[in-house]
Amino acid sequence: MACQDAADKQESLLAAQRVELLERAERLAVRETAMAQREVDLAAATAELDAARTRAGELARRERENCKMLEEILRRQQGRLMELSFSLEDFNPPLERTVGHLAMAFDRHTDLLERLPARITARLNAEGRSVSIATAEYVLACYRSRDVGFPVEPALEGILRETEEEAAAVKLEVNPAARQVAQMFAAEEGEAPAPGEQAGASGASPEASLSPELPAE
Repeated sequence: MACQDAADKQESLLAAQRVELLERAERLAVRETAMAQREVDLAAATAELDAARTRAGELARRERENCKMLEEILRRQQGRLMELSFSLEDFNPPLERTVGHLAMAFDRHTDLLERLPARITARLNAEGRSVSIATAEYVLACYRSRDVGFPVEPALEGILRETEEEAAAVKLEVNPAARQVAQMFAAEEGEAPAPGEQAGASGASPEASLSPELPAE
């Protein structure tokens, strides 16, 4: 009887061990399945990361190419603007070699172009005043050099005629001489100093500017 009881206990123990082993095998299978899924997910994440790196590299390459192209356009525009009397101080060079900073530099060029008509007008007005002063000084100096008592007040008082027609007739009489004087100045245009620079004293020939300063507007 005792042997039978021992055998039954042994059988029960073995059955319990078999159940436990089956449960462990099931848990191990679940873990293996989860591990396999994690490996699949990791491979997918790695592929996505590699693709993202490739896209980022392509975008960086394209940005470098775009920046290079924009820098070349910016350089050409700056050269043209400097030919229109702008200086290096008028420009805002990009702080960084990025599309955003280059765009701000282009905005500055746009601003300079918008100011260009007023700048050209001011320059033409200044040059016109300079030429007018030089011409008037030359003509008056020609008379004063021959007659120290020659009065300059008539030039300020204007043409003494009663009607516009008479004044126009007087202008027509002196027009040929006026044209010759203008041609004398035009012949030396390439050698004339820039407006605002001092050259030649009053009474000198038209080859030099006779007034170093311009009157205030």
